Amino acid sequence: MLYVFHGTDTKKVSDHASRLVSGLLKKKPDAQVFSFEGGDISESDIDALIEAQGLFVEKHIVVLKQPFVVALSRDLVLARLEQFAMTKNIFVIIEEKLLAEHKKAFAKFAEKIEEHSQLKTDKEPYNVFALADALGTRNKQSLWVIYMGAQRAGLEIESIHGTLHWAIKAMLSASRTNTPEEAGQKQYSYTKFKKYAGNFSPEELVALSRNLVSLYHEARRGKGDLKILLERWILSI
Repeated sequence: MLYVFHGTDTKKVSDHASRLVSGLLKKKPDAQVFSFEGGDISESDIDALIEAQGLFVEKHIVVLKQPFVVALSRDLVLARLEQFAMTKNIFVIIEEKLLAEHKKAFAKFAEKIEEHSQLKTDKEPYNVFALADALGTRNKQSLWVIYMGAQRAGLEIESIHGTLHWAIKAMLSASRTNTPEEAGQKQYSYTKFKKYAGNFSPEELVALSRNLVSLYHEARRGKGDLKILLERWILSI
């Protein structure tokens, strides 16, 4: 079964998706929830979760947050929409702005699809990718200032976390490949993230990615506040 939440109002999108997951867990409190950020899911992961069944509970809940930020994960998702719709497990996709062709593809298979868009204003939208650039240049002071600015602009802490993790994953992909096509990136992005990756050792990038995933799950388990955990992560760079 497939549910899709998307739109430029990321707070509403996140809130409505979280409400759905909470409601499902009330009905099936023993269900396992698997959550993936950006391009963090592999083909083997996604196929295993389509077929998986728990030992004591029939359904799993799989949350895919912004899988379209990386071309490879976007293509994995689009190729499996019919399987998501047919499986007994529940797939919840959370995205920002979708192209018309992708909306059409989701509408064909989704049990429910919701779009939440911000009203247009004269105010310039916050450039969330400035976070990725400050991280890539390894400028801690700049990253901290932009991070605080993002919060003042109203960005959800989960969105900030997702952008930072996406940037780390993009640097890892660029550093491990020889062409934009291999990395699943556009030429401009590939060149930029390849350069940024040179500011870190491969081991540092892996550790940063692992720590971001870990602190997110710690916050979900109630072992810390995501905002504070993310601030410590930024100061550790």
